[in-house]
Amino acid sequence: MTFALDRLHDLESYPFKGVVLSADIDEEQVAEIFVRINSEGVKLDQADFILTLTSVFWEEGRRALEDFCRQSRTPALHGASPFNWYIKPKPPQLLRVVAAVGLDSAVLKQVYATLRGRDASGKLSSEQREARFGQLQQAQQHVLDIQHWHEFFLCLERAGFRGEKMISSQNALLYSYALWLIGRVRYDVPLDRLRSVIARWFFMAQLTGRYTGSVESQMEHDLALLRDVPHGDADGYTTTLDRVVRETLTSDFWSITLPNTLNSSAAKSPALLAYIAALNILDADVLLSDVKVRTRLDPAILARKGVERHHLFPRKYLQNSLRITTSTRINQIANMALLEWSDNITISDQAPSQYWPAQLTAKGLPADVLARQRYLHALPDDWPSMDYDTFLTARRALMAQVVRDAFGQLESDSYRPVYSPPSVVPEQRTAGRVPSRRIKLSELLDAGLISAGTVLTPAWEEHEQVAVVDEQGRIRIDEQIHDTPSGAANAVGAGTNGWTFWLADTPEGQVTLADLRAALSEEA
Repeated sequence: MTFALDRLHDLESYPFKGVVLSADIDEEQVAEIFVRINSEGVKLDQADFILTLTSVFWEEGRRALEDFCRQSRTPALHGASPFNWYIKPKPPQLLRVVAAVGLDSAVLKQVYATLRGRDASGKLSSEQREARFGQLQQAQQHVLDIQHWHEFFLCLERAGFRGEKMISSQNALLYSYALWLIGRVRYDVPLDRLRSVIARWFFMAQLTGRYTGSVESQMEHDLALLRDVPHGDADGYTTTLDRVVRETLTSDFWSITLPNTLNSSAAKSPALLAYIAALNILDADVLLSDVKVRTRLDPAILARKGVERHHLFPRKYLQNSLRITTSTRINQIANMALLEWSDNITISDQAPSQYWPAQLTAKGLPADVLARQRYLHALPDDWPSMDYDTFLTARRALMAQVVRDAFGQLESDSYRPVYSPPSVVPEQRTAGRVPSRRIKLSELLDAGLISAGTVLTPAWEEHEQVAVVDEQGRIRIDEQIHDTPSGAANAVGAGTNGWTFWLADTPEGQVTLADLRAALSEEA
């Protein structure tokens, strides 16, 4: 305690450093100082440097990027919003998409140099900088366009991916979005055709881990493939991407590489997620059920119990009867199948030769339905009587074949997935817009939109401090009371608009205070 007090007393003699800028220095020098100061103490990457540079030369652009990312985290009560079931992007992530679309580059170090305005001789040029920022601004308008954003997600839906839990690579998602935008904006590819080609591209990219490892180098290579395709050449664009997909997903990939990749127990394996996506594409039933896999995996349905991954050779049976005790062998992907939770409980720990005939009798599925389920769930003939390792090997090959068949559907012009188009309101309401009169938090309390004791959590992942609304409409953080949402946000180090920063727990889920304020403003 004494030591802590001594350190506090030493603050009187601590040399605080300040930087005084001359009034006549130019913007380029200001930007350089910003970057250098922000690189001290905290390790920043190239995206941070670019965002700092943007703060100097295009502050409203950076704010728009940050607002878009915040709004993507929670559903809006009014109008269209960036909220989706696939990704909660951060500004550096979307910055990569902007750079790819606007500057045709994935290497952020090069993007930073380009935005600073270096010409061919290496000298800094304000004209070059303004031109590059102009390109960046135009690209960001496309990236943050709500219609573009949600149209892209239909590509993932078409590819069988239903939500964030099915995404193993956010880089694959983001760079697929960049390619979607390039196809739409630069090559004028019709929406239905673009949806088809990007669905195949994303399926391939996630399944093969295309954007893992040297991510920037891979995307730079992919962007280079399109540089010789004339703008407006939709056929050239689709032909180029489809050629890469065919060259990647070869016959050897389907028959050798994919079965070997399925030799894993990883719950987030790209191969496993591709298999589940394949079940969605092929409109599969849950095993031993008439409920669709697609329905059970709907991210908008927050059921406590639904579909579960069931051990076809139950854990206790493997441990007690076969003396297989290691989790990596027990939890093999090929030993798991999607089953309704009630059936999973019924099966319990019986041997396959016991529970499988009993389940078939109890369910009474027609022969054609059972045959299709056995194909889609990759069950070999006489699998209950198989040796465990023989079963795993045989099922991996069958699972790979199901994935291949599903991808064949993506290549077919006759494929028509079952999904609903996004509901996009023509005129977007911006979350956090200041209403015509200033509304206080206490008014939300009086209107019954929140109540005393409502818990507030930050919309930003890097902040974990929770707050509570008291009876007077103030915000309590620990023992400190704050009269306004922004004051409370500043208290936890956010330094931003508290109405968009705080999420209120409501019966409808978490909603920003800004949206609740907007609802009250419209009622008034």
